[in-house]
Amino acid sequence: VNECEDRQKPCEFVCQNIPGSYKCACPRGYVLNMDGKSCRDLDECTTMQHNCQHECINTVGSFQCGCMTGFRRGPGQQCIDINECNENRGLCGPGGTCHNTRGSFRCTCPEGYKVDITGEQCVDVDECADGRCREGCQNLPGSWRCSCPPGYIQTYAWGQCEDTDECTDGSICGVSQCINMPGSYSCQCNTGMDFDPNSLSCI
Repeated sequence: VNECEDRQKPCEFVCQNIPGSYKCACPRGYVLNMDGKSCRDLDECTTMQHNCQHECINTVGSFQCGCMTGFRRGPGQQCIDINECNENRGLCGPGGTCHNTRGSFRCTCPEGYKVDITGEQCVDVDECADGRCREGCQNLPGSWRCSCPPGYIQTYAWGQCEDTDECTDGSICGVSQCINMPGSYSCQCNTGMDFDPNSLSCI
């Protein structure tokens, strides 16, 4: 008797007639249940019956391969690194340098710039935020400049202001005595005389 030809099909999928009995089988991607008749999906991912390089996604009767962030599907089931630097020329911003890494990239920035919180752009460092200038600070692209009040000059070694000695200019007070003061100077004459700034003389 060929049980496989019975109107009440004994197998869910494939029936193989054998002498005195029959045997059920399942198509690819399925396994036979304990009842010997019905089939259930084979999870190729958990049973490691796949050839995925990164990620395995089980589907009914089969599986699909996926790639991690920073990779794309290549020939077969391979995952190929994406060169973000070549595909997005705007990465790291003007002056920054983009370096491709496996699955990602990194930016290096010129002096006076730093990588922002996204890791994708170089942004100006606000050097004035650390209080490096005593009198006042002007942040510039990639740099800074200290501002000084009248009578002072900037010392570039420390970004501070120091008094200008106006008296080094021998003609500033004419014949009177020049006395340097913080941020200014004074022209002094002998007792009983006053300094005339127009004629630079004592009268």
